[in-house]
Formats: sequence, C-alpha cells, structure tokens
Amino acid sequence: MKKMTALALALTSSLAMADSHFAINYAMIDYSEVEGPDVKPSALVVSYGSEVNEYFDFQGRLGLGLASDDISINNFNVDISVKNFIGAYIIAKVPTDSDLQPYGVLGFTRGKLEADIQGAGKVSESESDLSYGFGVDYAIDTSSALNFEYTVYLDKNGFEVNSIALGYKGFF
Repeated sequence: MKKMTALALALTSSLAMADSHFAINYAMIDYSEVEGPDVKPSALVVSYGSEVNEYFDFQGRLGLGLASDDISINNFNVDISVKNFIGAYIIAKVPTDSDLQPYGVLGFTRGKLEADIQGAGKVSESESDLSYGFGVDYAIDTSSALNFEYTVYLDKNGFEVNSIALGYKGFF
C-alpha cells in the first residue's frame, strides 16, 4: 500500500509541475445513424492537459451542449441535443520548428444525447467508446494558440458521433 501511495504521489507531483494547458472550443457535432438523418447539434468543450514530454500530453475534457438540431420523424418534430460528455485522452504531438503543432488524439469518451419528441416527452441515451482524431494548434505567441480539431468521439454499430472544433488554448 505504501508503494502505491508513493507512486501516486510521484506521478501527480510530476504532472503538477509539468507544462499545462487549458482550452475552450466550440464543437460542431455530427450524429449520424446508418438508416437515419444526420443531426448537427453543438457543444462547448473545455479541456485541461499536462505535458508528459515533447511528444505526449495527457488531457481531460468536458463537453456541454449549446444548441440542438431539429429533425422530423414520422411527422413528429424531434429536438436532438448533446447533454454532456467527459473523456480522458493521450495527445501524440509531432514536433515542428514552425508555429503549427499537429497532433493525434486517442482516448475514451462517455457521452449523453437527449431527444425531445414533440408531444411525447424527452428520452436520453448514454454511451461510451474509444475516441480518436487529429488536430493542429497555431501558436499566437508563447503562451496561447488557436486550435482546430476533428474527433470521432463514439463509433458504435449503427451510429457515429464526431466533431469539428475550433477554439483557443492557453499554456502555463
């Protein structure tokens, strides 16, 4: 038990002293089913990450729905929205000598969508899955960057949830 406590303390201490970043992104979500219409709600995504080394970061994310999208199913109006999602990711960076920092994303996401069916009430569904994607940071200066990212958050049999996100990242 003492070894586990010491290991946890050493790991958290090294992450706390590592270079960190905070980001806020506007994500255009695309929810698509094999035999159904695409739905395009949006979300606000907040992330916090710590650099492991020049090639890897650990990152946590929280997404909250901003706007829903309406579709018609059997003459009923259905309002689809992202309730929330949370995840943990490894960011694999490609070092460059320019202001552009490309990277890959691999992690795990748990998300919840909600459907408000006209006259019938609300239903929600939660799912978890392996997530992956790629992005690029464009350095504004040494402590901030603009960010673009494409991520597949959920890819299950019959449906997929992905996003294109734009935002700001601050380093400290």
